[in-house]
Amino acid sequence: MAALILSLLGRPQILLDGEPIELTSQKAQALFFYLTSTGHTHSRQELAGLLWSDMDEDAARRNLRVELLKLRQVLGACLDVSRDRMAFKKPSEFTFDVAHFEACLLHHEPTFEELQVAVELYRGEFLEDFHVRDASLFEEWVTTERERLWQMARQAMLRLVEYYIQQRDFQRGMTCVDTLLKVEPWLEEAHQQRMRILAFSGQRTAALAHYETASAILNDEFGVPPSDETNELYDQIESGALGPEGSPLAPRTFAGPAVPLPPPFQAPAAPLHFVGRSQELDALQAQLIDAGTNVLVALIGMAGVGKSTLAAHLAHTLRDHFVDGVLWAHIADSDPLDILGSWAQALGYDFSSLSDVENRAAALRGVLADKQMLFVLDDVRSASRVRHLFVGGPNSATLLTTRDLDVAVALNAENYPLAEMSLADGEQLLSRVLGDERVQEEMDAAREICTLLQNLPLAVEIAAQRLRSRPKRRLQDMAARLRNMQERLDLSISDRAVRTSFLVSWESLDREQQRIFALLGVFAGRSFAPPAIAAIADLDLYIAEDRLFTLNALSLLNDESTEAGPADRYRQHPLLADFAQEQLGENQDVRLRMVNYYLTFAQECQTDYMAL
Repeated sequence: MAALILSLLGRPQILLDGEPIELTSQKAQALFFYLTSTGHTHSRQELAGLLWSDMDEDAARRNLRVELLKLRQVLGACLDVSRDRMAFKKPSEFTFDVAHFEACLLHHEPTFEELQVAVELYRGEFLEDFHVRDASLFEEWVTTERERLWQMARQAMLRLVEYYIQQRDFQRGMTCVDTLLKVEPWLEEAHQQRMRILAFSGQRTAALAHYETASAILNDEFGVPPSDETNELYDQIESGALGPEGSPLAPRTFAGPAVPLPPPFQAPAAPLHFVGRSQELDALQAQLIDAGTNVLVALIGMAGVGKSTLAAHLAHTLRDHFVDGVLWAHIADSDPLDILGSWAQALGYDFSSLSDVENRAAALRGVLADKQMLFVLDDVRSASRVRHLFVGGPNSATLLTTRDLDVAVALNAENYPLAEMSLADGEQLLSRVLGDERVQEEMDAAREICTLLQNLPLAVEIAAQRLRSRPKRRLQDMAARLRNMQERLDLSISDRAVRTSFLVSWESLDREQQRIFALLGVFAGRSFAPPAIAAIADLDLYIAEDRLFTLNALSLLNDESTEAGPADRYRQHPLLADFAQEQLGENQDVRLRMVNYYLTFAQECQTDYMAL
């Protein structure tokens, strides 16, 4: 196989046997860059959504086939393609600047030589000046990667400057500082290093003058004065305490705990009534343990489907494998800076002096570089909110839970959709809470409870806990109550409630998406095709399909389409359909529009039995 050299730091370049490769199609380039950068297998559905997020799936997959053909004509030997999936196939001779860059820095303490190599490799930002039209998810992924790699480069440059100062190589140190300030003029730590270099090299007046420059920049950018550390540095230079005769300090390190601590384990208590999910557990364990280095897996599903419960069970199950610990964070209600601080404290470190999230994350990466840990990010609603929390080294794994497929795609995660339980698992959950004897006495009622709640774990467990607290109440009485939509949504115990869990998703929608979601209530959980909702909502079909794609990505709607089946079809989980009907209210006009649509449809298709 030919030798391949891929450079993505700075303007992208592809060399095959020393000759530049020109791919005229931006989408083909984007596909190749994504496959090589992620390093694992992706489904065609995922890649089509990544590069053509504004199109329906059939059209997007057709476009993907066209771009894949272009790519295979030039780089076919570097691709592993099947009917449903594809991946980058690494040649025997392969040089990739991003991989080399990361390898230099993913050490507990990178050496001076490794820092030099990493900084030299960083020719510019990731995929500099490379943009793809109408591919918002791909662009979001690029932005996330670009920021992540720049943070690594910035930290490497700051450490390298410390080495240069210690060696009194002030010229190279100044070059490094100027590079940093060109990208981030407001980076106060770089201004401090510039002042030190000037002072140590005998340019006291210039060092004091640069303090004024830094002050003006900080005031213009953020409206804040220099930090106490910068002011103290100014005083040292002005008094002559820091000057040409001074001894530069050694590069900083963060001391670990004086006494070794046991591996941290921050996962919630093991779920008391966990049942079933054997297939899911096997698949997720394989992904987290066997999929390769620093894997990221996203558990995706609707509210109440049991994502957090499954994640907690996995954390306990895999505790022995991740020998250096399990770190957990509730993302929705925690600040990233506080999360990093909590993780550092669990490991015996105090990073409170690092008051910005970038530096704290970089310091934690250094501590964790050689650890074998599991990170669980629970309830992720925004990709940007967690981008600083990927601090594990090559032997670690990260599991996140989310309702939003688009978040998982933007983070380049291995996606694992989670559905409701099976009927058998629902019955087992009732038995686990109520005891086998009570359930066996009213098995028909137990099955009806699970069926009415469509085996949604949150709802089934709440119903079971309410019955447990009322030992004289019959299961058939609970089943009778649950036949009423309002009673199903009113299920609650302690701080757990079906309606509340759905409200979180509802409130995240904009007004138009809320309108479409409410209109879905007319179908009462029955299957429907996009033209039906387009007619009921009085929308262009393309716009209606786009709204449905969004609701599907947010786990508020299930896509029932199959490649072998007819046109696209969707269906809501019955409890979500109950919630949609509640939001819709008694809107007779909407119901009349639905009746008119299906009457017209039946008349137009009266001889087309496949359509009917």
